[in-house]
Amino acid sequence: MGRKSDISSFIKGQINALHVVGQSQRAIARQLKISRCAVQNALKEETGKRLNCGRPHKTTSREDRFMKAVVVRSPSASSARIAQALRERGTVINSCTVRRRLTTDFKLFGRRPAKKPLLTKFLYVFGCLAVTK
Repeated sequence: MGRKSDISSFIKGQINALHVVGQSQRAIARQLKISRCAVQNALKEETGKRLNCGRPHKTTSREDRFMKAVVVRSPSASSARIAQALRERGTVINSCTVRRRLTTDFKLFGRRPAKKPLLTKFLYVFGCLAVTK
């Protein structure tokens, strides 16, 4: 059995109005000729996304900016060293927390630089000549 199209915003408004009046979900579904599940989902959407749910961050935004500054200053700094620097400032966090904060908030991923041969002056000139021809 396939899904029907979404409920229009007008019908969602009617569902909300009938619910405020005090009608049950079954009565609303019968009156508007839609399924009870559709009524339930429309009422659930009406409440919207919950804000401030979940556990609060262990670091403040200022400490997050400090972590970013340490990484920008020295990109080879390990997460353990950054956690140690924060510990000296009074915030005790794990190195995993440092990595998570840098990846999710600032999109800074730990990676190894690519190994490639150094470009000598001869190779640079030779490459430029090859491109221009």
